[in-house]
Amino acid sequence: DISEENVIRIIEERFNNKRIYIIYNESYNEHLYEVMLIRLPQISTVRHIFSPARSAVENIENGSHSENIVFSGESNSGKSFNAFQVMKYFVTSQNSKITVKHIEAITSIFNSFGCAKTVKNNDATRFGYCMDFLFQKNRLVGLNVCPTLPLEATRVISQKPGERNFNVFYELCAGMPSEVKADYGIRDQQKFFYLSQGKAGEFERNDSANFQRLHASLETMGFSDEHRESIYKTLATILHLGNMYFRERRKTEEGLTSSPYSISQALDVRDALATTLYEALFNWILSRVSSYLKCPDHNAIISVVDCYGIEIPMSLENDEVIDLLSKKPYGLLNLIDDECKFPKTSDESYFRRCNLNHLDKNVYGKAKNKDKLQMSIRHSFGTTWYNVHGFVQRNKRSMPYKMINILANSQNSVISMLFRSLTGNRENADHVLYTAHQFNTSSMAIIEKILNGRSHFIHCLKSNNERLPACLDKALLSRQLSAFSTLETLSFQQTGFPVRISFQRFTQSYRCLLPSDIAFCQNQKEIIIDILDGQGIKYARDFQIGSNYVFLRSRLADQLRITRERIHREAAYVIQKTMRMYVLRKAYLRKRNAVIRIQAAVRAWMAR
Repeated sequence: DISEENVIRIIEERFNNKRIYIIYNESYNEHLYEVMLIRLPQISTVRHIFSPARSAVENIENGSHSENIVFSGESNSGKSFNAFQVMKYFVTSQNSKITVKHIEAITSIFNSFGCAKTVKNNDATRFGYCMDFLFQKNRLVGLNVCPTLPLEATRVISQKPGERNFNVFYELCAGMPSEVKADYGIRDQQKFFYLSQGKAGEFERNDSANFQRLHASLETMGFSDEHRESIYKTLATILHLGNMYFRERRKTEEGLTSSPYSISQALDVRDALATTLYEALFNWILSRVSSYLKCPDHNAIISVVDCYGIEIPMSLENDEVIDLLSKKPYGLLNLIDDECKFPKTSDESYFRRCNLNHLDKNVYGKAKNKDKLQMSIRHSFGTTWYNVHGFVQRNKRSMPYKMINILANSQNSVISMLFRSLTGNRENADHVLYTAHQFNTSSMAIIEKILNGRSHFIHCLKSNNERLPACLDKALLSRQLSAFSTLETLSFQQTGFPVRISFQRFTQSYRCLLPSDIAFCQNQKEIIIDILDGQGIKYARDFQIGSNYVFLRSRLADQLRITRERIHREAAYVIQKTMRMYVLRKAYLRKRNAVIRIQAAVRAWMAR
């Protein structure tokens, strides 16, 4: 019986019994990620974070070319942590040049440059990424890092109360040697405007030790001493930009003409420079990491996607919301991009256009108070209200062409390289970025990747909001189950046929379940029918055969996989036994022949 009460009861029982994989806590689950557990062949049949990872590897071994492991969940639910455990599984279970040391180095770089303290999470990931593990002939040969959702670059210039900037800035201030800090003009973090707005105070994070770890991690990933020095100088430059202030010039020298910025415009350009500089640096670092481990010669990919809210259950009619957000030309994301292109735009004018185009839709609403710039969107997980104040300003970042040209000729090789690409194709044009456009494009790329491959979805559930150990908040759990449509997904798993396999792939994978004299004397469909009927009456209603595909329920797919693995193991034992017997018998016969020859020679000598 699939009901919310039963699901919560089962989760609570496993939680209280400390059974994997519902709960993780280092104090009483130290064995959870041991290498021996990683190597267990039966891991794909137990509840563990490595189970979908093992299934993805098996699918690659059986001919799949694209597998996706997608993590979703609320902030501080453990998505990034578990994503990196899956990555460690891949490099530990494969003989590859990529090692756990590389994965840990990438983790450190991500935590420093892409994570920050928020109200809900002390180490929240502020970008979406996809880690592509590249396979050639069933062997891991390379790795590629792809940003998916844009970095929250505006965090560089402003933070909400109780939040921090990206971790790397605090690590730079705390961990860099004193003489180097003096050269870079680095002082206490509270002296920098970009680091002091959130007033987050002290919390349990050793920024000094993390800087040393970051420094070593960059070296592990192939960054030279010159590269690291340029990175640190760029970060210091961003901090000093935040302390740059302006005042109005009362008069211009005689004979000179000028077109000055207002103080507000000058501050906007300063902030645009800081955010663009950090975002470009971040993307360059990810590109360098990919170049260091990438292998162009591969024929299969397993992608680990760490983003929020990727999976939309197919049972829900979500087309209206998707159209509301992204359908051209009047989707909310398209409207804000258009609004930013007008010279005298505002949040109010954007809000009016949203109401004009969407107020008649069921999934859109506005506040009853006309003075509030608030809209609501009825997502699959419920209605969410959005305050559009500041939307227009945060969506657009513009940098003057002259500034780009100056930076492209910088003596800092990294800064010069970051901006040189912006000067070539658009002569004398300012560089303008629209966040909504970036987000829309990135989202479509993720969806295309998921649709073109086989996906394994992992929902991370948060046990409580207070970050207390061994404490399960049932109300919070219920809300998350509803948001993820978990009950609908479980129902589909039971009543639907979520596994789809082509005839050719099915016969290649499971032909071994039939006697060889039968399997090679039948056509594909007859082989498929014999295999499925051979699983017994228990699974008689767990499959459907179409014109080109076989559709299976999850338990039958698992049964077929387990049976195939058992047959493969038994066959391997027979081959090993026969080979050992052959080698030993060959050695025995060689020794026997040698003894006979020696005996014959000795007898001949004695006869003489």
